[in-house]
Amino acid sequence: MGFCFLNNVAIAAQHAIDRHGCRRVAIVDWDVHHGNGTQRSFESRDDVLFISSHQAKLFPGTGHHREQGRGRGRGFTLNIPLAQDATDDELLGLHCKLTLPVLEAFAPELLLISAGFDAHERDRTSQQTISSRGFGQLGALLFDAADRLCQGRSVVVLEGGYDLQALETSLVQVLEAALDPRPWLVPGAAPARGKLRWTIDALADLHARYWPVLSRAGKARAEPVEGEAAPNLHGSGRSI
Repeated sequence: MGFCFLNNVAIAAQHAIDRHGCRRVAIVDWDVHHGNGTQRSFESRDDVLFISSHQAKLFPGTGHHREQGRGRGRGFTLNIPLAQDATDDELLGLHCKLTLPVLEAFAPELLLISAGFDAHERDRTSQQTISSRGFGQLGALLFDAADRLCQGRSVVVLEGGYDLQALETSLVQVLEAALDPRPWLVPGAAPARGKLRWTIDALADLHARYWPVLSRAGKARAEPVEGEAAPNLHGSGRSI
């Protein structure tokens, strides 16, 4: 559609399967735009798990939370739409409570990351307010998962990012987290509340049919805030 003519992540996933015998490849896309081309490439397959967090209703307008794949790939597409004013806490909370359990259950042999930085607070491509450190913390969550699940085999591919200062600082944070994610992990984070908790519960309920591990995420529900409506819905294997 004009932004990308060759989908590097999709090509890499297929290459890993065809040439290196990978049986399960996971792709996590945190670019502010939905990874519609990547989803379309694998939505009917169960050997590639695709997870995309993105600003809801932003170009290209795809990535609705009910898009879950089709045929044999039903359930292997997980879309996490975010509000236009999403913060670090929302981005990290959703990936921590949804992406990480699904990755654990899928047990990938390779993790590919579409690392776009256009959700940054300085980037005018979107209205989200993610900080450079927030991107570093998100990277650390995924690198730590790769270390536990697939011997650190993860690949980071640069995607969107149109403010040069934001791009520079965010990429440095992610690279530091890639070298050693442990200092970036936040122990004992406060439980999600209010709008974020409702969003996590709603998405967990939707996807629990395919990923039973998520059914536990919705058991301890937070009480709604009065007057608030529920929202609509270091490893040597690292490659940069």
